[in-house]
Amino acid sequence: MGSAFIVVWGLLLAPIAFLMGVALSYFVPFLYCRIKHRPTTESKQIGCLTRGALALLFAIAIDVGICLCGILVVVARSNNYWECSGSGDYWRMPLEPPYELEMFNSLDEAGISEWKSNKSILGGVSQYAKQGHYVAGRYTNPFQGKNESGYFIFDFETGVLQKFDQEGVFNKACKDFGLTSPVTLKSVKDNWNLYWDDPNRRRK
Repeated sequence: MGSAFIVVWGLLLAPIAFLMGVALSYFVPFLYCRIKHRPTTESKQIGCLTRGALALLFAIAIDVGICLCGILVVVARSNNYWECSGSGDYWRMPLEPPYELEMFNSLDEAGISEWKSNKSILGGVSQYAKQGHYVAGRYTNPFQGKNESGYFIFDFETGVLQKFDQEGVFNKACKDFGLTSPVTLKSVKDNWNLYWDDPNRRRK
């Protein structure tokens, strides 16, 4: 839930907030008279402009309050390693602390980086599979002065990244590390959907 969604949410709730404001413009004066031990008929003598101003004031307070609650939820989620999924044209997915997958503009490719520090481990990941404390997959990294591509295995426990030029060597390494061989690789988008749609995903 990003900031743009919160703004749209606030606009959609504006009519409901106004109706609640109108209701409060009648209820609050009535309650005030009861608390002050005044005749409740006084609450009915409020002019239309005053009541309209009260309704508008209450409506704004309600709508702003709802939007602020939404902002607090977004901030809380953005600081939660397991629950933050990104916002706008930025997506992320946790791997194992402190590592994460980050996607910009599309879900076609991802980069492995460190949570919060933004230290890049590997970019251009197009397919991968996560097993135990390893993530293995394919990558194409055009940011090294050449179009480097191949396979990789990254160990979350040691922080060691290994790259392989040939699929056969990669599969052998997966087997040596105790991974399923051959590893079934899925696209970043497929992994993304499988992870966030899983109600039993890890949350802490």
